[in-house]
Amino acid sequence: MASIESSDQASAPESLSDVVSEDLTYPARDGAAIEAHLARPKGAGTYPAIIVLHARNGLQPSFKDAAKELAGSGFVGFALGWQTRVPPNPERTYPSDAVILDDIASASDYLRGQPFVDGQRIGIMGYCRGGTLTLQAASILDGLKAAVAHYGSPQGEPEAGSSPSPKGRVASAFQLADRLSCPLLMIHGDEDAAVPLDEVLTYCERLRAAGKDAAVEVYSGAGHAFTIRGGRSYQEGHAQDAWSKTVGFFRQQLGR
Repeated sequence: MASIESSDQASAPESLSDVVSEDLTYPARDGAAIEAHLARPKGAGTYPAIIVLHARNGLQPSFKDAAKELAGSGFVGFALGWQTRVPPNPERTYPSDAVILDDIASASDYLRGQPFVDGQRIGIMGYCRGGTLTLQAASILDGLKAAVAHYGSPQGEPEAGSSPSPKGRVASAFQLADRLSCPLLMIHGDEDAAVPLDEVLTYCERLRAAGKDAAVEVYSGAGHAFTIRGGRSYQEGHAQDAWSKTVGFFRQQLGR
């Protein structure tokens, strides 16, 4: 898909000094205050927005940095603290997927209400469990125009450690393949022991058979979490290339 032009959209900043960012809370649909970090270009105009879903250890600085770097590339970056309701803990209990997906939908609503966001061009990306949630969100939520999952699991993750939710369990992305509603790029390492590459390739084949726009970028010698800066599995060369491909994909699908 060709890049989209917008007459009232400013050009991308030349550096992070041309970016403004802040920690904030936004309202969930049930009234809860959800933590987030918003970064945007300083220039006037409207910009595409990208929701960033962190890995399972909370809204760490590296994910806020991802939002800032997206802003440096001409997007509004919105790093969403999906563990706000149940902070990281030794028992690894989380909010249920259903509740998190509601909070992601609320984030989309919040972004569409901002004067610097083009509400018709909102994408989503995530890492690890945030990548799994990205796959689900792209198959369930309305209005998302592009998605990038860094080593998410199409088969989903057990909710045994999740806090009880009356809304129940959400189907996996694999089960929801025919409902994928936007172009999808998956970033994955061929040595990922947490989410085997074969699982992702099989999911991609299923999506393509259903007529969906999906692709997998495979990194040789990379394991799980190889793009999380500061993590023990971080591989700088692969991570930089994966980031370039992530931004390029969003530019192609959302414009800038």
